[in-house]
Formats: sequence, structure tokens, C-alpha cells
Amino acid sequence: MLGTHVIAVCENCTNKDTLSAREMELLLIELATQTGFNIVKIASHQFKNPDAATVTAILTQSHLTIHTWPEYNKATLDLFSCGAQKNIDDLLKLFSQKTGGKQVFIKTHTY
Repeated sequence: MLGTHVIAVCENCTNKDTLSAREMELLLIELATQTGFNIVKIASHQFKNPDAATVTAILTQSHLTIHTWPEYNKATLDLFSCGAQKNIDDLLKLFSQKTGGKQVFIKTHTY
């Protein structure tokens, strides 16, 4: 197995304050450390209009990226994990809880 690619879309996010780039950086660090992923580097960008954000982490296992659309109450997570599957279910649950996502749609592909 080469790895697992997971894309999650959280809709109806109630925690709009957590959708800024700074808050997403903190969330990304929390997600990675609590689920066994190792961060090499983080980069982020806060858009001005609308107040959306993109935060990405290069992991020793591959990458983890979060995109937010506060004006639509949405956030997405994109994870590729090389090798064995880590605690991806825990990561997705924590992501949904922290963003306040009421609906989560998940697609997973294993290569």
C-alpha cells in the first residue's frame, strides 16, 4: 500500500471564529499531534474578502491541508498519509468537533 487519501467536507460549521488562518494553524497542530502525524512545516494564507483561509502542513507521512469558507459555513480537510493508516477516524472526528460541522462528507481512497 502506498497510502491513503482522505477528503472531508464539513458543512454548516457553527464555530465561525475557528475558521481563521491562525485558528486553523492551531487546529492543524492539534489534529496532527493527537493522531500521530509529524509536522515538518506549516504554511498558511488568510484571504481578505471573504475571510477564508488555507493552511497546509507538510508531514513526514505526506500532507494535511485545511481550507475554510466562513461565508458558506464550510471547511474542508485534505490528508494524504503514506504507508499505514494512522488514526484518521479520530482526526476527522476532532476536525468536525472543532469546526462545529453538522454534516461531514468523507471520501477515502487507498493506493
